[in-house]
Amino acid sequence: MSTPETKFIEGQPLKCGCGKDNEIIPPKTTSDNRDLPFTNLSALIIGIHEYRQNDQKLRSLPGACADVKAMYTFLRDMNVSTNRIKVLRNESATDSKICSALRDVANLAKKDEPILIYFSGHGRRATEPTSRGRVICAYRADKDASVNITEELHKIASCKGKEKTNITLILDCCYAGSGGDGSSSDDMPSSHILLAGSGRNETAMERSEGGAFTNALLNALRARDSRQHSYKSLIESLPTIAAQSPQCIGVHQERLLFTCTLRRLDKEFYQVSRQPMESSSDYTYRFPGGKAYGLTKGCSFDIYIGPSVGSEKVGTFKAKSITNFACDLVTENPVANKPPRIAYGLCTHIDRLFEISIPKEHRDTVKEPLLGKHKNIPVAFKAENDKAAFSITSMSGRLDFEYHYGIRKTRLCRSQNIRTVISGAADFDFHLTRRNNKNPLSEQALLRCYELKESTSGSWVPKEKSPNLIKPVNKLDPKEYVLDLNKYRNKPLGFEVENKSNMALYVALFYFDLGDLSIVSFYEPGSAKDGRVDYSVAAGDKLSIGYGRGGSNAFGFEERGGDQVDRGVLKLFFSTQWVDFSVIKQSSPFDGCERFPYIYKPVNSPWGSIEVQVEQGKAPN
Repeated sequence: MSTPETKFIEGQPLKCGCGKDNEIIPPKTTSDNRDLPFTNLSALIIGIHEYRQNDQKLRSLPGACADVKAMYTFLRDMNVSTNRIKVLRNESATDSKICSALRDVANLAKKDEPILIYFSGHGRRATEPTSRGRVICAYRADKDASVNITEELHKIASCKGKEKTNITLILDCCYAGSGGDGSSSDDMPSSHILLAGSGRNETAMERSEGGAFTNALLNALRARDSRQHSYKSLIESLPTIAAQSPQCIGVHQERLLFTCTLRRLDKEFYQVSRQPMESSSDYTYRFPGGKAYGLTKGCSFDIYIGPSVGSEKVGTFKAKSITNFACDLVTENPVANKPPRIAYGLCTHIDRLFEISIPKEHRDTVKEPLLGKHKNIPVAFKAENDKAAFSITSMSGRLDFEYHYGIRKTRLCRSQNIRTVISGAADFDFHLTRRNNKNPLSEQALLRCYELKESTSGSWVPKEKSPNLIKPVNKLDPKEYVLDLNKYRNKPLGFEVENKSNMALYVALFYFDLGDLSIVSFYEPGSAKDGRVDYSVAAGDKLSIGYGRGGSNAFGFEERGGDQVDRGVLKLFFSTQWVDFSVIKQSSPFDGCERFPYIYKPVNSPWGSIEVQVEQGKAPN
């Protein structure tokens, strides 16, 4: 007996039937998922399997119908109520109805409550500035009627308060990765997280039973407690899909699914592969990271069968040879059994000392020889008057902290937890001081900063005649740069990265606050399985950060106050291969001292009204 199909009421929440024709009761919630906290999630599901006839000759997509049913069933299994799910299909999924439904779903969600937008249908390659962000094809698929989904989500986020925006966008269509593209190139959306079923230049596989990405995504969510997944770990856990590289794009990739909570890991495992043996007793593993990750010869790794310390340990290995993006790990001791071809490596010792000066009476508070969030940075004590990167002094029972960056030093906040502060300072110093002194791209990647203004449409654009605020310290030898904000305190700012090379680049931009040792991410590349991530900026192109159509917002720097200069460091990383920069950002290790750069909320967002005259009854003669 065949199962009757779900009855979809266009543009309305799905109604649960009672066994009548063309209706089914949604599958019963399983006991394992009954307590999942998704009851406050609001969702919009869009599926188009039949496009308006003669619209760019777009073929029908029977799998899109199956995708809509599968996503709806999953949400019902996760205890999302029917009145919080809106569905648009085929002729109901026009550009205007999609925009209206987005606003309706956003209105259902209260502050901090999650919003999910899912689309299955045809995608469009965003090749022109006017088409950036217009990746999904609405029912009327002409170019002017397509939906700029990222711009609409940016408006929603602006109204709800971007700092805690909790929007997830899932696109199962061709060229889905360009759904994060902005007006110049690839603005990283801060208004939402994008899970894209394909890269910006990839097509998406579709069968009658549904899209390959949607099937893989829902299988991964059902196979494991969804509360354990971050967006990044979810995408990386998907099985390989032929000719597709699903992408996770956004500044909040480390958040747990459908929450504003960061996924925190004490141990960071990376997949390693066993290399051909050079001798009968040598085993070598290839680690997918090298100098670009801050690694050097002599770094130590523990190799495990699985990605946890609870799995069987293969042995302890040490970095023998190293390049920019890979290093070979060799055994320090004989391995009893033949190790697996694929295993998981954990860096246990960075071969670079973090030197600190601390009064002898407080050294017992730092008993661990290795500190940092992953407990792999060795710490060395220096005499109180010796030069050290980090120093602690005691005066009248009060502890003072100073961090030395070059010839500058910054007096920091106070804290009672010495170990926590030193551990945070070790990570801060490791990432701030790691650099390539033989950088062949030093003059090919340029960072600029502009004052922004709000346009009449509510988006941020560079202010007319705004100069580049980043200046070289020495015009004759432009190797050091400074951003002087004395004239631009509390002004909205945006950044531009220009790639003058003939190769596509991955870039990441962080702000290192020397006043509280926090590291804030302004931009990071996306993530994908096996590092198959779309590049950030094409050769000869530019990337805007903090403005444009990609959903990001202007930045600002509030002065901390006090009697000393407020200092920080903007650090731009760039590479020709993908690097996992997600481990860099960190909160301040000081108590109650953290200060984030100010995120501006537009005050000139569009508004309007419509007036309709209503008449009834017989008109007088």
